[in-house]
Amino acid sequence: MTIRNLEDGDIEIFVAFANATGWSYEAADAERLLRLFPGGFFVSEDDGVPNGFATALGFGARGVIGNVVVEQKRRKGGIGRALTNACVKHLKDAGASDIGLYAYENVVPFYERLGFKKGGTFVTMKGKASLSCRGHGAVDVDDKMAKEIHSLDAKLFGADRTRMLKALRGEFPELALASADGGDVEGYLYARGSERTGYEVGPWASQGGQGVVLLDALLGKVEAGSEIWVTIPEANRTAKAAAARLGFKPLFKTVEMALGAKPAAPDERMLALCGLEKG
Repeated sequence: MTIRNLEDGDIEIFVAFANATGWSYEAADAERLLRLFPGGFFVSEDDGVPNGFATALGFGARGVIGNVVVEQKRRKGGIGRALTNACVKHLKDAGASDIGLYAYENVVPFYERLGFKKGGTFVTMKGKASLSCRGHGAVDVDDKMAKEIHSLDAKLFGADRTRMLKALRGEFPELALASADGGDVEGYLYARGSERTGYEVGPWASQGGQGVVLLDALLGKVEAGSEIWVTIPEANRTAKAAAARLGFKPLFKTVEMALGAKPAAPDERMLALCGLEKG
């Protein structure tokens, strides 16, 4: 088995692997990750044939491991361990001291054996877009707001994600929304996706009670009937209630894990992850 960095020619098979696992990926999603984190996108292969993938997203002192996927018939053969270890090494070499991931409940023991500790639980919920949604009070993010959002997000997430936020807004400007109070950003919501694959919400944050307004506005922005996913800290009653009020239903749970120490509880103002693979 060989571990190497992903190249453009690997993207098609990565998307096939990811979607066979139940994710809703497009080539653009993989291209975005490769562009933003070129040294942290790994492929495992035997005799030149890929059999697994993983990503390591570095945000300075904080790193996130995501997209660990192994070909069905090759699981339990050490590939997942090798990919995870490659991600950990890459992040540590880049200066990360806090390395985390979001694990499906059935693979928590696997990551525990690699030294990861369990933290809080997150719930992924699914809803559908509706033209009846309005989200009065939500506006498109402009350049001034974006700078405020980058600063606020760094406080809530614990690391600077400006590059990724810029990329999401650049690709999906109509899905980057904010609410403001007296000219200052009170909350923000970014999303990505398409009518074909559905949309993923995140990050979604609010310092006041306008979180539901932002999610409501998103539902009215995309094609009616489109599927939308959002991953929320299970302990955050405000976020869960806001999503439920707009028709979202729980699908499955994941567990936040961190290498060597139990992860800290997320800031209550952070209503949803950027995505399971992005933190």
